[in-house]
Amino acid sequence: MVNCLLHDGAWQRPRLARGSLAGATMKNSSLKTLIEPLRTHLVFVAIFSAFYNILFLAPSLYMMQVYDRVLATGGMNTLALLSVLLLAALATLAFLDRVRSAILLRASLRLEKKWSQPVIRAMMKPGAPPEAANALRDFDQVRQVVNGPAITAISDAPWAPLYIFCAFLIHPALGFVATGGAVVLLILAVLSERAASKAMKATLADMRAHYASQDHSAAAADAVRVLGMTEPLARMRAEERVSIVNRQARGQMAGGGYIAATRFLRLALQSTAIGLGGYLAVKGLMSPGGIIAASIMLSRALMPIEQLVQAWRPLITARDSIENIFKALNAAKEADRERMPLPNPGGNVAGEGIQALFENRAILNGIDFSLSPGEIVGVLGASGAGKTTLARIVAGASDPSGGQMRLDGTTYKDWGHERLSQFIGYLPQSPSLLPGTIGDNISCFQTRIDELDKEEVGKAVIEAAQIAGVHEMIQTQLPNGYDTPLGPSGLGLSAGQAQRIGLARAIYGNPALIVLDEPNAHLDANGEARLINALKVMRQKGASIFVVAHRRGVLDICDKLMVVGNGQIEHFGARMDVVRELSQAQTQMQQNRAQAANLNVRAGNVVAHPRGGAK
Repeated sequence: MVNCLLHDGAWQRPRLARGSLAGATMKNSSLKTLIEPLRTHLVFVAIFSAFYNILFLAPSLYMMQVYDRVLATGGMNTLALLSVLLLAALATLAFLDRVRSAILLRASLRLEKKWSQPVIRAMMKPGAPPEAANALRDFDQVRQVVNGPAITAISDAPWAPLYIFCAFLIHPALGFVATGGAVVLLILAVLSERAASKAMKATLADMRAHYASQDHSAAAADAVRVLGMTEPLARMRAEERVSIVNRQARGQMAGGGYIAATRFLRLALQSTAIGLGGYLAVKGLMSPGGIIAASIMLSRALMPIEQLVQAWRPLITARDSIENIFKALNAAKEADRERMPLPNPGGNVAGEGIQALFENRAILNGIDFSLSPGEIVGVLGASGAGKTTLARIVAGASDPSGGQMRLDGTTYKDWGHERLSQFIGYLPQSPSLLPGTIGDNISCFQTRIDELDKEEVGKAVIEAAQIAGVHEMIQTQLPNGYDTPLGPSGLGLSAGQAQRIGLARAIYGNPALIVLDEPNAHLDANGEARLINALKVMRQKGASIFVVAHRRGVLDICDKLMVVGNGQIEHFGARMDVVRELSQAQTQMQQNRAQAANLNVRAGNVVAHPRGGAK
C-alpha cells in the first residue's frame, strides 16, 4: 500500500508500507528464520530423496538375480525382463535426481525473492555493523549452498542405514563391515569440521576485509593512477592476498587430508566387501551375486558421508555467512520497527549537545542550534572544523556519538529512518548519483516502484528540476533527457552537472528540511545563480535549509550564520549580527598584530641602543 502524502498542497515523497520481512529478523534462530520460506521445497526434496534411495537398490537386486538365477537357469526371458525393469528404474532414478535439482534451484530463487531486499536494505542502514558491507556476498554464498551438492548429500545421509541393513541381510559380516566403516567415516567428518572450521572462519574474515580495501582502492582509481600509487598499492594488496591465501591453503591442507583419508577408507571398504564376499561365497555362505550386490550396497551407504566430508567447507562458509547476514538484519530491526504515526513535520529543527567522535577524538563537541521553517542557516568554518560531519548528522546520514537531533520536537530516532527520510533532502559533497536514469536519480528511484502513480512522480521530478534550474540542461544537453542512463557515480556527467542533478534530488518532493554540503563547489556563476534562486524558492515554500558554504553569494541570502571551529560553534545568530561579530574579531586581530609589531620594533631599538639610543 502506498501513502501519497500532501504537504501544503504539493506532492511529497511517498513510501511503501513495510511488510513482515523486517519483523522476521526478530526471531531467535537465524538458520530457522532463513529456511522458513523453503520448508515446502525441503519437504519435497526429502520425499523425492526417499524414492531415489529406494530405487538405488535396483542395481544390487539386478546383479543378484543375474548371477543367482539367470546364470543358474539360463533363462533369457528372465534376463530380458530384469533388464527392462532395471532400465525403467534407472530412468526413474535420473528423473528423480533431475527433479531434486530443479526443486533446490527453485528454493534458491525463493530465497532470493524473500531475503535479497531486506539484506540490501540492511546494508544501507545507518549504524550498520561491519558485517553488513559483505552481507550480499554472504547471501549469494548461502544461495549457492542451497542449490549445491551439500543439500543432496544431507538428504541422502539418513538413508545410509537402509543400505547397511540390506548388507546385513546379505550376510551379517558384511553388515558389520559397513557399520564399522560408517562409524569411522563419521569420526573423520567430525575431525574434518573441527580442523577446517577455525581456519576457514579466520580466513573468511580476512578475505572480506581485503575485498573491502580493494573496493575502496578501485573507487579511487583515478587518484591512485594520477598520484603514482598503482604499483605500491598493487604490491601491498598482493602481499595481503599471499598471506591470506597461505592461511587458507593451510586450512585446506588440513581438511584435504581428511578428504583423502575418507576416499581411501571408502575404496578400501568396498574392496574388503568384495574380498569378504568372495571368501563367504567360496565357503558357500552366500551366493556369488551377493558379492557385487554387497559392494554396491557398501558404496551407496558410505557415499553420502564422504560427500558430507567434502561439503564441510561450503557448509562452514554458509554457516558463518548466515551469522553475518543476521547480524546486519538484527542491527537494522530497530530502525525498521513500526512506530506510532506522527503528523507531517513543519520543519522545526534543533540540535541538542551534538557530539561526534572518531577514534576517541572529538570532531564535534556540544553543538546546540535551532532552525525554523522558512529559514536558511549558512555554515562556514576552516577545513577540518567538522562542518561536513555536522551536515551528515543534521541530514540523518550519521548518528551522533552524543546528544540528539529533533524534528518538530521528536528525536530522529523516534521518527525512524524510513519515516524521517520522507521529509529530508540531502546533497552531500559528492552527489553520489547511482546507475539508472536521470529521472530515477532525481526521484530517488520512485520511478521504478510500480505501486506509485508514474504521472504524479514524473510531474514531481520535473518540478524539482525546474526549481533547481536544471530542467533546460537535461532537455537540451543530455541525449535522452530524463531517460538518459548514468553509470556509477554519475558517470557521463560533468561535476557541475552532477551537482545540479543532486540538488534537484535534494528538493524532490518538497522536503521539510534540506541539507546541502558545499552545493556550489563545482558550479560556475550561472549555476550558482540558479542555486541561489532554488534556495529562495524552497524558503518561500517553508522549507528549513541547512547549507555548508564558503562563497559569499550563497551566504548573502542566509537568515542565520553558524561559524564552526575546532568542533564547536564559535558564532551563531542572525546573519548581520554574525558578520558584525566576525568583522569586530578581525579588526581586533589586526589591532593586536599591529601592537605586537610595534612592541617588536621597540624591542629592536632597545637592543640596538641599550644606553639612550644613537648619538
